[in-house]
Amino acid sequence: MRCRSIEADLNHQPVAGGRDLARFVTQFDPRSLDAADIERLTLLVMDHLGVALRGMRRQEACMLRKWASRHAAPGATILLGGSGTADPSIAAFVNAAAAHTGEMDDTHDESLSHPGAVVIATALALAPALNTTGLDFLAAIAMGYEVMARTGMAVRAAAIASNGFHPTGVLGGFGAAATAARLFRLPYEDLLAAWGLVLSAAGGSMQFSEEASASGVKQLHAARAAQEGIRAVDMVMHGIRGPIRAIEGRYGACQLFGGKPDFSRLDTTLSTQLQIHQVTIKLYPSCRMCHSAIDALRQCTDNFTLDWKTIERIQIFGPAKLLAQHMQRRPQSMSAAQYSLPYTVAAALRFRGESIEPFEHWNLNDEETLTLLDKVAVVLDPCLDHAFPAHLGSKVALTLTNGTLREATVLDSRGTPWRPLTDAEVTSKFTALTSQAGITQSHISQLETAVRATREAPNLGQLQMALASANNQ
Repeated sequence: MRCRSIEADLNHQPVAGGRDLARFVTQFDPRSLDAADIERLTLLVMDHLGVALRGMRRQEACMLRKWASRHAAPGATILLGGSGTADPSIAAFVNAAAAHTGEMDDTHDESLSHPGAVVIATALALAPALNTTGLDFLAAIAMGYEVMARTGMAVRAAAIASNGFHPTGVLGGFGAAATAARLFRLPYEDLLAAWGLVLSAAGGSMQFSEEASASGVKQLHAARAAQEGIRAVDMVMHGIRGPIRAIEGRYGACQLFGGKPDFSRLDTTLSTQLQIHQVTIKLYPSCRMCHSAIDALRQCTDNFTLDWKTIERIQIFGPAKLLAQHMQRRPQSMSAAQYSLPYTVAAALRFRGESIEPFEHWNLNDEETLTLLDKVAVVLDPCLDHAFPAHLGSKVALTLTNGTLREATVLDSRGTPWRPLTDAEVTSKFTALTSQAGITQSHISQLETAVRATREAPNLGQLQMALASANNQ
C-alpha cells in the first residue's frame, strides 16, 4: 500500500517548472507592472488591433466571419471588422485568425511564436463580459505572453519547427489558457489542469510550408490555440480536468515536441524583465524569418534606390531553418509567398521595400518578380545558425552586372527588442493598417485614445465602444 501511495504521488505531483510558472501567472500582482511594462503592453494591444482589423478584410477572414455567423450570440463577444457577435471561443478563433492572416502580427523570436494574435484575441473575447479592469486586462495579456514565450524556450522552439510543428499552434493554447485563467481568477491548480487539456489539442503541421498553393491553414493555428485555451479553462471550471504535468511531464509538451528541453527557461526568478519586452513588432508583411534579409537588402541597395535590373546574382546567408522551410519558388497563395524567402527577397527588390502589394494574388506571377526570384540562392551560414533562434539574422551578397559586390549583414531586424520601433512608428503602422481596413480617421483616433486609456479604465467599455463604432461604419 505504501509503495502504491508513493507511486501515485510521483505520478500526480508536478515538478517545480510547470507548478511554479502556473503560480507566477495566477498570483501575479497587476500593480507590479511598471511604466515601461504598461507602455509596451499598450503598443502591443494597439498593434494587434491594427493587424486584426486589416486582416479581417482578407478573403480567408471573411470566410471565417461567415462561418462564425452560425454561432451568433447576442450580447457576447464582438467579431472584428463588421457587425455581429459570437460565443467567446468562436470570436477568439476568428479574431486570432484575422490577426495572423496578414503576417504583420508580433512575434517572440526565441520561441518562434506569434503571441499577440493568440493572447490578445483571447483577452478581448473574455474581459468585457467579466467587467475586467483595464489593468487586470493588461496583466492577463502579459501573463499569456510570458507562458507562450517561456514554454517555447523550454521546449526549444527550433526543435518544434524541425520536427514539423508550427510553434504558435503548439504553444498558443498554453498562453491562451494562462490569460483566461487570470481573467477568471482561477488558482494555479486549475491552470495546471487546463494546460493538461490544452496539451492534447496542441499541434499545427508545417506542411503548409511545403506547398505552393497552401492558404488558410497557418492562421488557423493561432485561431485554434485561442479557442482551445478558452475552452480548456471553461471545462476546468465545470470539473473536467487534464493531467497537471502538461509542460514538463514524460509525455508533456517539452518532451513531445522538443526532445532536449531546458526547464530553467520556465523559471521566472531568473529574469527581472517580462517577456513582453522580448517581442518583435513587425514592419514587413512576411514571415519574421525574412525580415533581416529585407533590412540587409535595404543597406545593399541604398534604401532600394539601386536599379534592380543591374543585379546579376543574389545570395542570402542564414540559419538552417531558412533552407528547410522557407524555399517556395513559385508560391501560388499569399500565405505561401509570405513564407517564402526567395519570393520575399525578390518582391522587396521589385517593389522597393515593405509593401503588401507583391503578396496579393494578382501579383504572384509577375514576370519581373519571378526573374529576380530565380537569381536568389540561399546558403547556410554556421554563425547565423548558431545564433538562431535568439537572433534571426541574415547576410546578403549582391553581385551586379558590372561585377561589383555589395554585402550587408543584419543580425536583428528593425522592430526587434534590439532595434525597437518607437511609439510614433507603431502608431503610424496602426493608422496605416486601420485606414486600409476602411476605418475613418475619427474612428481611428477614438480607438487609439481608448487603447491608451486602458491602464486607468475601470472596465473595457470605452474600448468596446470604439471597436463597435469602427466595426459599424
